[in-house]
Amino acid sequence: MSENSTIIIGHKNPDTDSICSALGYEALKRALGEDGVMAARAGNINPQTDFVLRYFSKDPPVYLSDVYPKVRDVMTRDIASATSKAPLCSVLNAMGSKNVRFMPVTEDGRPVGLLSLSTLAEQLIVGTPSPTREVYTSIRNVIEAIQGKTAYTESPDLEFNASVFVGAMTVESFRDVIGRSDPKGCIVIVGDREEIQRSAIEKNVRLLVITGGLDITPEMLRLAKQRGVSVVISPFDSATASWLTQLSSPVDHFCTSDFLRVSETDPLREFRSRTKEWMGVVTDAAGSLTGVIAPSDLLRSSGIRLILVDHNELSQAVDGASEVEITEVVDHHRLGNFHTSTPIRFVNEPVGSTSTLIAERFFKKGVKPERGIAGLLLSGIISDTLMLKSPTATERDREMTDMLSKIAEIDPVSFSHELFRAGSGLSGKEPLDVIKSDFKAYEVKGKRFGIGQVEVVGFGEFYGVRKSLEEGLCRLKEAEGYSLAGLLITDISYGNSLFLVAADSEVTSTLGYPATGKNLYELTGVLSRKKQVIPHIFNIFSKLYSS
Repeated sequence: MSENSTIIIGHKNPDTDSICSALGYEALKRALGEDGVMAARAGNINPQTDFVLRYFSKDPPVYLSDVYPKVRDVMTRDIASATSKAPLCSVLNAMGSKNVRFMPVTEDGRPVGLLSLSTLAEQLIVGTPSPTREVYTSIRNVIEAIQGKTAYTESPDLEFNASVFVGAMTVESFRDVIGRSDPKGCIVIVGDREEIQRSAIEKNVRLLVITGGLDITPEMLRLAKQRGVSVVISPFDSATASWLTQLSSPVDHFCTSDFLRVSETDPLREFRSRTKEWMGVVTDAAGSLTGVIAPSDLLRSSGIRLILVDHNELSQAVDGASEVEITEVVDHHRLGNFHTSTPIRFVNEPVGSTSTLIAERFFKKGVKPERGIAGLLLSGIISDTLMLKSPTATERDREMTDMLSKIAEIDPVSFSHELFRAGSGLSGKEPLDVIKSDFKAYEVKGKRFGIGQVEVVGFGEFYGVRKSLEEGLCRLKEAEGYSLAGLLITDISYGNSLFLVAADSEVTSTLGYPATGKNLYELTGVLSRKKQVIPHIFNIFSKLYSS
C-alpha cells in the first residue's frame, strides 16, 4: 500500500458482489485517469468468487487485514543521524543546521542511542569541576573536531581518557603540570612555542596540536616520530582548538540507550498511547533506522483513503476504517451509522447488487468495460440476485445483466448454473469457513447478531453436515458475544431457505418462523437475507432490547 492510496474495498467475509464491484470500480477509475486507486479485500475469497476470477482470468484484490494508520504513514523520513563514533561537535553542528533537538545515533545503520540537547546540557554544564579538562576521545576524532591536518599519527582510532593542556605558560610550569599526568593520556595544545613543543614531545605525550595553522619544524617532527608522538596542525587558535577538543568525544559517550524504539509497521494508535512528549526512533523489519516520529507527526494525515463498496456499516468494514478517511460509498444495503468530517459521495440505491451500480456508472461515463470486467460485474449481479430470482432484483439489475452478458459474450442463465455449482458444496469444508464465507454482523440496541448465507442445490448435503454447522455457530456466538448467530441455507433451484441458529432463549422464542427441528427453521419463498430476514431480526431485537 503506497502513500496517498485510495483503497476500494468491500466488507469482511466478502461475497462475489463485494469482490467484483471493487475490481470493477478500480477498472472504471483507472479508465477515467484516476491514479493511486487499488482494489482490496477484507477477507478470504470464497469458492464461488474463486471460480469467477479464474473464469475471467482476473487476479483477486490484494488482502488487507486492516487499514489502521501505521507509523510509516506519518513518520519523518528525511532525518539526520550520527554514527556512534562521530565527534560530538560534528553532531552538534548537524543538529544546529537541521534545527532539531534530538538525533538518533547508529552503528551499521541500526539505532543504538539517542542524543538529546537537554540531557547533553546536563552532562556538559551541570558537572563537577576538574583541575584539568578531561575528555574521552581518539586522535581521529580530535582531527575532525579541530579540522586538523595530520603531520604524523600513531593509533588514530584508539579511544582513551585524555587530559587536555594548553601550553600557555612557562616551560618550567608546563613541565611541572604535565609531569603529574600519564603522558600517554595527554593532549597538548600550543602555538609556535618550540620550547613547549619540545617538552611535550620529550614527555612522550600522545598528541601534540599546533594551532594557528603554523607548521612544525622538520627537526621537531623527526623528534616526534622518534618518540611516537602524534602531531596535528589546526587552523584555529589555541582557545578554540581546546574547546573543540573538549567536544571531540564520540557521540555514543553522551547519548542515551534508553529511547523509544518503534517499527514502521506499528499501528499509530500504539505510539499515541506510549508517549506524549518523547520522540520515537523508527526501524524497518531488519532493524535499520528509517526515520523518527514525534507527537507533532500525529497531526499529519495518514494519506489512506477508503471507498466502501457493498457495505456502509463500520461493523462490517475492514478493521481500522474508522481511523482513516472514507471518501466514497457505493452500496445497496440499509444505512449504517458512521460519520464523516467532510461531505462525501454516497451512493445507496435499492437494487439487487452493488455490481449493478458500478456497471451503470461505466455506461453513464461513456466507458465500455472490457470483457473480463463485464464478466465480473455480471457475476456479481447473478450471485447477489440469485439469477434475478431474489425479491431484491430490479429492472435495473435485469438491464445491466443483458448489457454485460453481451459484452462478456456469455449466456447468463447457463453461466449462472456453473457459478452456483462452484459455490454450493458444503461437505469437506470447515464449519466456520462455510458460515463466514458470506457473513454479516449487525448491532441493535447494544446487542449484536450475525447471519451468514450459502447457496445450495437441494438440502440433502446440508443435512449431512448440519450438526457440525450448528456447533460452529455456537462457537462463533460465544466467541463474538452475539445474541444470535445464524446461517441461511438457500436452495436456489426451488427458491426456499432453511435458517439454522444459535441464539439466546429470548430471541429464539420470538423468531416466529416455522421450526423443522431444534434451532432449525423453514423459510419458504425466502431468498434474500437483506430484504427478507435482516429486517425481521432487527424488529425482534428492537422490541426485545428497547429498554
